This record gives sequence, structure tokens and C-alpha cells, in this order.
Amino acid sequence: MSFDFEEPDAAREARTELARLARSWLLVPPTDLARLHTAVATSPDCLVLDLEDGVPYRKKTSARTVAAQWLRDRVGWVRVNDASTRELALDLEILRDSPGLTGIVLAKTESPQDIDIVSAALPHVPIVAMVETASSLRQADRIAECSPVVRLAFGIRDFCSDLDIDGTPEGLAYARSTLVIASKTAEIAAPIDGPTAADDRDTVAADIDTAKKFGMTGKLSVRARHVDTINEKFSPSAHSVSQAHATIAELGPCGENIETGADRPRFISATAVLSRSRYFGRLEATKSASLAQ
Repeated sequence: MSFDFEEPDAAREARTELARLARSWLLVPPTDLARLHTAVATSPDCLVLDLEDGVPYRKKTSARTVAAQWLRDRVGWVRVNDASTRELALDLEILRDSPGLTGIVLAKTESPQDIDIVSAALPHVPIVAMVETASSLRQADRIAECSPVVRLAFGIRDFCSDLDIDGTPEGLAYARSTLVIASKTAEIAAPIDGPTAADDRDTVAADIDTAKKFGMTGKLSVRARHVDTINEKFSPSAHSVSQAHATIAELGPCGENIETGADRPRFISATAVLSRSRYFGRLEATKSASLAQ
């Protein structure tokens, strides 16, 4: 089963909606199937089988084999190696016949040409493009405009290494803003923030708060124990949902009571909060039912 076929509209729409709204993107090296089963049990919105940084060179071949085994009857995203390596072609070749492949996370996306390489091998497969260098950031608007790209993701560690900067909120502010603006102008979903290096929950929560202030709506993670925090922090709070209901009650379900210019953005914001809240409620119910099987 390769990806040169027309997927049913309903399935494609559901997959695209999840890619647009997903909060937690858990990167897991496919070293063995048991490790992947353990990761799924933590209920990430998107499981990402990591064939790039998570796997040393000598284990790339065996990791591809495990990934292919997993995707025969289960689903998942795959982070593939970047276009400057010979590994990418090997990744794409084995994924062509993977029915459970949900999408591709492309490491170190430097240009639209990198996207073209992946989409030529895997037509109709959504792509999350990782921006990890200064040159990539300069190309962010063009990368975001590529039709297979559904979101941008921020590769913080490599970005900091490329620029020789610390990963402070101040040091990353310009990059985060650039990714959010590029996504908005390309009319794709808001970007995914990079993993938090620290392990404690408070630091992860603080990093998420910072990312949210810049307009990001999801986060990569290399630690399964961060998933609950990520999902919680990127979901509308009970207070924001209550406020949104009050706003809709005031302005009307269709905005029929809007009177001033200030009312419209309030209505749009409230509608978005309630839509996300309902979606995540359905998503969590689906994940719970799946784990119970």
C-alpha cells in the first residue's frame, strides 16, 4: 500500500484536523516494539517514530525495520532524516508501503526543495517541517506555503547550536514570532514548539507558557512523562471555557448581538476556545477507548 492513492475524504479530513490541532508530539526512537507500546500508553496526541536524532547511525537500519513493523497495523508519524543525508532516501523507501503512516516530520528543513523531495516520494502525506537553523528561519515563509506542509516545528537545540545562543525566552523570541507569522500568512496551523531540555514539570510548564504567549499551540517532547503536562497546558482551561460561554451568551451563537468593533475579536476568540475544548474532549475519549481495547 503506497501513497499514490486517493484517501477517503473523511479519513483525510480527520487526519488533517488532528495534525492542525495536536498538542503533544512525542518523539520515540523505534528501537523495539515494546518501547512504542509504552509510549502509546501515555496518550500523546501524535506519536512520532524518530529515525533521526533519536537513533545512532549504526542502528538506523534496524530502527527502520521496527518502524515498518509498527506501521503495518498501527498508526504514527515518522521523523525522517534531513535532505542533506543519504538516510532520507532510505527512510522514504521503507515508508512507501506503510499503511499506518499518518504524516512526516522532516528534520532540518532548509528550503521548499526539501519538501518536494518528500512529497514526490510520499504524495498526499502531510508534512510537519522542522526549522532548526538561521538559514531555515529565513525560508520559513516559503516552507510554510508548500502545500503538503500542515505545520512548522521549532528545533530549538539545533537552532541554538547554529547561532551559538542560549535557549532563553529572550534569545528565542524572534524565531518563535517568525514561525508564528509565517504560519499565519501561509494559512496553516500555528507552529509546534521544541522540546524542553529540563526534566522537571515546572520547567516544562513554564516553557509552554512562554511558547503560548508567542502563539504556538503544540510541543515536541522526547520524554513520555511530559505528555500530560503538554496536553493540559495547551488545552483551554476551565476558566477560559467558562468565559467563552459567557461571551457567546452575550454576543449570540452566530454573533448576532455584535455591536462594536471590539465585540468581533471577542466573539472569534470565544468561538475558537469552545471549538478546541470540544475537539480535545472528543480526542481524549477516543484515545481512552483505544487504550481500553
